[in-house]
Amino acid sequence: MLSIEQRITSVVPSLVEEAATAPSMHNAQPWRFVHRSGTNLLSLYGDPDRAMPVGDPDHRGLHIGCGAALLNLRVAAVHRGWEPVARLLPDHRDPWRLADVRLEDSGNGDSTGLSDLAAAGMARPSTPDT
Repeated sequence: MLSIEQRITSVVPSLVEEAATAPSMHNAQPWRFVHRSGTNLLSLYGDPDRAMPVGDPDHRGLHIGCGAALLNLRVAAVHRGWEPVARLLPDHRDPWRLADVRLEDSGNGDSTGLSDLAAAGMARPSTPDT
């Protein structure tokens, strides 16, 4: 039987893939997810290399896009039977670390209603790369 950490490690790539379908300004995808191996923790970072200093000098669009990616990650996790516990701005020393998400076993099902959004997220049209 796999440990919870092994199960999480196996599901992280698909969670991040679904999170990355979030809309963002000019489809810049200004986020980066980091999974700490052997843990149930995923961290969401804003990616300053994908920021738009002219069009988004205050990084509002970057933060909105990262929030959408965080929501998508949480929806994908709930859809797969995990309970995502998010902590916003977990490290005041690192302003680009926007959230930590701890994945826990969901013993009682979805109490958040996020699973209802899974079908809608999958139906979102995407712009093909050109």
